[in-house]
Amino acid sequence: MAEHDELKLLLQRLADQNLETQQSIFSIDKKLDLHIQKTEYELRGINDQDAIQNKLLDQHIEGVNTLKEIFQQHEKNDVERFQKLEEPRKFSKWAVGVLLTLGSVVGSIAAIGKHLGWF
Repeated sequence: MAEHDELKLLLQRLADQNLETQQSIFSIDKKLDLHIQKTEYELRGINDQDAIQNKLLDQHIEGVNTLKEIFQQHEKNDVERFQKLEEPRKFSKWAVGVLLTLGSVVGSIAAIGKHLGWF
């Protein structure tokens, strides 16, 4: 009977240890589930923030492209305005050149005419 009692005691200890192990596993399982839930919640938040940041980035890129187009159009308009502003200067430079050439020719003719006695 003593052997039977020892086996019974051994089985009881194994049952108790099994129960403790099951409780530990259950406790760890609960902690793991909570950790998974927290991670899913945080991941959802990260994904939401990512979507917001992507939208803001798209708006920023759109604004940069708009400013680039405005700048390019402004540069084109500036080139046209500067060309229009240069026209009177170019004309006056051309006119001065014509007048100087004409003056030189007239002066040369007058000098030759005076030398030949035409005047």
